[in-house]
Amino acid sequence: MRDETPWLREMLDDDDDDLLGLFSDDETVLKRAVPHLIARSREDADVEERLVELLETAVAEQNDDSVASVMTTIVLAESGSTRAIAALMRCLALETDEALQDAAQVALLRLGSAAIVRVMESIGEDEIPSFNRAAYDLLGKVAVLEDTGLDHAVKDFLETRVELERHKAARETGIEQLFRASAYLGDRRQIEIMKAVLAEDYGGHQPAIQDAVELLEENTDGVPFIASMPPWQERYGWLFEDHRDEARVTRSASGAISLTPGGVGDEDERNSE
Repeated sequence: MRDETPWLREMLDDDDDDLLGLFSDDETVLKRAVPHLIARSREDADVEERLVELLETAVAEQNDDSVASVMTTIVLAESGSTRAIAALMRCLALETDEALQDAAQVALLRLGSAAIVRVMESIGEDEIPSFNRAAYDLLGKVAVLEDTGLDHAVKDFLETRVELERHKAARETGIEQLFRASAYLGDRRQIEIMKAVLAEDYGGHQPAIQDAVELLEENTDGVPFIASMPPWQERYGWLFEDHRDEARVTRSASGAISLTPGGVGDEDERNSE
């Protein structure tokens, strides 16, 4: 039974009528509302602030039964809102809302190196296990940004975290996610330490770490794994396509959101055509 906290939609003020489109489960409405709010957020700091506050409320109260919080992360990411980084990082710790957690990962990646640096700083400051695990997953994807300096910084950072993570309690460690991130970045320097952790801490049997070792051993050139499609296009490129009947947005009674992309595209590509 829910407590007395109102749903996120019910907490909107009269001044927030322009945000109502984010709560729709109609893809046509979302395809209008999201690009419109991206443009407005870029031009009007008040709109950006209200979107950040909406996301912060959704995280604090966990009272969004719609797609609005996920759509808000998209707007903030595509509008380049560095003001949203703190709120997006709080989303990373929400293991109870995997859809919002995933959306926040993509948004932080979309915001680029400034957001990634903030994530690395936060990992060591608060040592929140749920945040760290999601953050390591995020760091394993930074090669998509094609920033060599950032790649090196992330690899070095992950290396410094190994001893800290391996000595945490099983329920708190993020060693699996850390090693997977290093493997996706092609950091072959980690092979021997992975093997040592596997042998000394897990008796030679830990599927995730074994998979990471195998990935690196097969990756003789040490090149990062980069998806053929950037995650923001994969997750929500359909929002910027006008004629995709396959795209659907649903949120089940349990709160899980399904975003099934019907196509690829983003605002910059459309504007350049």
